Amino acid sequence: MICQSELVNFEIFLFLQTRFRLRLEDDLGYPWLVRFVFGPDGASEEQKRLPSLLDGSGVKFGRLDCSAHADVCQELLVKRPAYAVFKLGGGHEFHFGREDPPDVAAFARAAAEARNMRVLLASDFPAVVSDGSPVFVDFFAPWCPPCLNLLPEYRKVR
Repeated sequence: MICQSELVNFEIFLFLQTRFRLRLEDDLGYPWLVRFVFGPDGASEEQKRLPSLLDGSGVKFGRLDCSAHADVCQELLVKRPAYAVFKLGGGHEFHFGREDPPDVAAFARAAAEARNMRVLLASDFPAVVSDGSPVFVDFFAPWCPPCLNLLPEYRKVR
């Protein structure tokens, strides 16, 4: 179980960092599942089980209030409540699917393991493409059933 002090420290960490995404991706030493909210969370009793479903996975859980940290949410293109996993070594991936805790926890575990898969923002794209390493780019849309069906296969690529 994630202790309350970890969540409080994470909230303070988020508040103090101006470059949230870069710090989160580079420095924490473990993946984070972040719930993006707008105002009071209003998490259901079922959603409050999510941290316990992550026990043993190595994935930490925290939340970010986009009404208080609009710059972070704008940079990440978060416009509605959402979950995202921020991975070891950089990169992040948003959850597109059912938001019941077992499904979100399964996503978090799978996404944390898939370190080679990441979301690219317009600002990231030139550096990734000019890196010199081979790269596969999939243009994804969350409303596209084939896109959603291929996600588990893309996560397996090493």
